[in-house]
Amino acid sequence: MVLKTLLEFTIRVAEQVVDESLEFVVEANTLLSGLGFESGGLAAAHGVAQSLTTIPVVEANYLHGEMVAMGTLTQLMMESRREESTKVAEFFATVGLPIHLGQLSIEAKDTRTLDAIADETLEFPFIGNMPQEVSVETVRSAVLDVHALGSTISASLGDVAYRRLHAGSA
Repeated sequence: MVLKTLLEFTIRVAEQVVDESLEFVVEANTLLSGLGFESGGLAAAHGVAQSLTTIPVVEANYLHGEMVAMGTLTQLMMESRREESTKVAEFFATVGLPIHLGQLSIEAKDTRTLDAIADETLEFPFIGNMPQEVSVETVRSAVLDVHALGSTISASLGDVAYRRLHAGSA
């Protein structure tokens, strides 16, 4: 039922149609977002998302949910959950969410921006809810691992859904 609703939702979004599948996904997303955030289960994901808002090109051109998508992938990498990271990134690719740095207009070789992401993530008040110690190197490494994974998936599955939502971007 859930996958069918998500598939219907994805199709409806592409068709720009608002229907019951959209309502179900919005309600579930709102509930799960609140539960996840409040329980600390998304501490690094939101920390990374907040750090991305400090990068002008990202803040000006991308939505909060897109930043959280990258943050979610980063947290999964920080938790050494490679298989789940792959599944989530593949799903994100099919619905048009960013899965590598280029899809947020960030160059993987831009050390200044990567440092800003890592430093700002560590300033996020809930980062201490992570089950392991988080350092600048932990964040930087996870972000680069996500970039590599996302680049591979994007090359394999394509980025049609992303491009549909971001005409003229990455």
